[in-house]
Amino acid sequence: MTKDNISNDSFQELKAISLKEDTQIYASGVWEEWHELADAESQPAKEFFIERLQDIRSDWREVSISLLGFHYSLEQDVLNQIRDLLISDPDSGVRIAAAAVLGHQSKLPEKSLVQALIHDSKPLVRKTAFSALLELADVPYMIRMNELEKIDSGEIHPTLDQVKRILVDCQKTANVINMMKE
Repeated sequence: MTKDNISNDSFQELKAISLKEDTQIYASGVWEEWHELADAESQPAKEFFIERLQDIRSDWREVSISLLGFHYSLEQDVLNQIRDLLISDPDSGVRIAAAAVLGHQSKLPEKSLVQALIHDSKPLVRKTAFSALLELADVPYMIRMNELEKIDSGEIHPTLDQVKRILVDCQKTANVINMMKE
């Protein structure tokens, strides 16, 4: 499916099915269609996802954040909505999606990620905020994965001090590499 080959009638039908209160995004089978539209960067789908950021159904808020954040370039007002969801949404899955998207779309200093890292009550939200901050700081992928493994093993906790330690270590490594090039 491309953004040009879905008819307006088909889009409106998909939208109508999705807007029914009892439609769960994964159980209903509509996720695949929405994902294909996001892959094709469909603008009507983007508008639909932005509207769903305020949906009463947490699964729709979570998926809409992810589809927006990993398939579209986002305007500041949409990023602000996602920041608000990271800080205030009652569903941890929504907050996790928001943290991941901000790690992909925002830039340092991203205060909402720091706030989530310090204050969120759920460990997985804090871990995602930690990872997102490292991503924004351009910490190499393998270093991020190693640090996340340390969190999983209990060796470290996802804290702002740990983020600072990793950034200092990365800077030291970069300095050594630069010295070796000279």
